[in-house]
Order: sequence, then C-alpha cells, then structure tokens
Amino acid sequence: MSKIKQTLITKQAFIFFIYVILILDVAYRVWNRSDTILDWQLVTILGLLTFAILGDRISEFIIGREGITLKQNIDIQVLEVKKDTEDLQLINETGNARYIDGLLKRAMSSDRDVWSKLIIYRLSLRALARQICKDQGMYLGDCPSLTSMINFMKEKDLITAQFKRDLNFMKSSTFFFEWGTGTPPTVEEIRRVLDIAPQVLKYLEYMIEDQRQAT
Repeated sequence: MSKIKQTLITKQAFIFFIYVILILDVAYRVWNRSDTILDWQLVTILGLLTFAILGDRISEFIIGREGITLKQNIDIQVLEVKKDTEDLQLINETGNARYIDGLLKRAMSSDRDVWSKLIIYRLSLRALARQICKDQGMYLGDCPSLTSMINFMKEKDLITAQFKRDLNFMKSSTFFFEWGTGTPPTVEEIRRVLDIAPQVLKYLEYMIEDQRQAT
C-alpha cells in the first residue's frame, strides 16, 4: 500500500511540475510578445502531461504534419465495461447494493462519456428499485417497469413525494438513452440527471441496507 501511495504522489508531483513549466513558458512568451506561442517544445510538454494523466488509456501518441493523434487503449475500456456489467449482475442476483459504489465511482470518472454515464445511471436505478420492491413483496416479472416500481415504493410510503419526483425525472430523462425512442431530454435535463443521479442512487442503496437490517 505504501508503494502505491508513493507512486501516486510521484505522479501528482510530476504533473504539477509539468504544469508549472508550461505556465512559466507561456507567460515568458506573452511577456516577450513572441509570435509563436505553441512550438515543438510546448507540444512535447503537452505530450508528457497527456501521458502522465492518461498514460494507461493511450496506446499511441503521434505528432505529425496532420497534428497530434491519440489512440485510446481499447483493452482498458473493455475491462471497465466488463466490471460494470459484473457489478450490475451482482446487484440483481445477490441483492447486495454495495456493488453500486464501484459502479458509480467508475461512471463519475471524467474519462466516461455522458451517454454511457446516463445508461449506467438508468440501469442502476432499475436494479436498485427492483431489489427494494422485491424485499417489500412486489411481484416482479422478468422486466418490471420503472414506473410501476416507483409507484409501488410511494404506495408503501418508502419514499417521499419529492424523492418520487426525482426518480420519475431520472426515469423519463434517461429513457431515450436506453431505448433510442421517444423525445430526447434537453441539455438542462441531462445536466440535472448528472447532478442528482449519484445522490439518488446512493440513497436507494441506503434504503436496501436499512430494510435488510430491520428484518
């Protein structure tokens, strides 16, 4: 553990050092009214900074006449997706909501695109709601609707009216991203889902754990 911590500190120090050099170099050029703000030296520094931050996700970094080309390491992304599917499967099979923690941590990463974040949030919402309703005795088929599960939780007084509105908002705003039909959400709606989803899903996790401790 100490070696891992030391490696992280070393990486952070290297990134900070590169940032300082970059800022000082640009400031020097602006001060001296340089005609060329970005030359091969700055490109090299940017390259080092890119590898320091995203090194494990990049397979190739090419500087040529056509500019800078980055090729992402697909293997890393495939492994992350595989871990996501495993955690979702474990939530559905075991009912252990704690698997949501790692799933949310990966989903909230800046490396994830917005579409995949929304898909993960929707599938997590379905998996957690299913466990809550199952524990409360709701009959569940192979694919119960989110609407019926949300209404069931409110009828059982498991959630407040405001929390029901949040769940319905997440449900309606992520529908298009799962099914590809209906009316796509607005930019403001997408931003709100990204803002509230982690807290909403963590509360559903708490509800599952609280229910099972009470039985």
